Amino acid sequence: MRKTLVLFMPVLMLLYACGPSEQEIAQKNQADFDSLKASYHAESFRLNPLRATSAGDNRYNDQLPNTITEAYRQQQKAFYEKYQNQLAGIDSSKLPEDDQLSYDLLTYECERGLEGLQFKDYLMPISQIRSLTLMVAQLGSGTGNQPFKTVKDYENWLSRLDGYVA
Repeated sequence: MRKTLVLFMPVLMLLYACGPSEQEIAQKNQADFDSLKASYHAESFRLNPLRATSAGDNRYNDQLPNTITEAYRQQQKAFYEKYQNQLAGIDSSKLPEDDQLSYDLLTYECERGLEGLQFKDYLMPISQIRSLTLMVAQLGSGTGNQPFKTVKDYENWLSRLDGYVA
């Protein structure tokens, strides 16, 4: 038995040496998290074009989702679950301190987003504090986030306004 172990020891050492190092594992973990953050950011703007506009990303200035539909709520649920599952595959303890905070914030946002979907606020689409009826007036006033500098800006606004009809 001892001879067999001695014969296989170099093979085991070679197999261990061929595996990824701690540094390679940490680099892959970091790369996976960086990719997740970029994907989350881009996809969240597609899902919420008003947020994109307020952040200065004009790619979605012509869009206004119908946030009170079941289809939109299902998109939100799928979005948060997707990123919650991806975050579970990241070892946050191996991330730098700043990214650990980003990890915690993304986790928190996914949890709160899913929790918020339990409330039926879509049944109250109009309120005096936060509602699309107020936002459309602010956006269309020319003093809000919606840009009105070019012909394309005005075309985007008209297209976004068409979404309001729904």
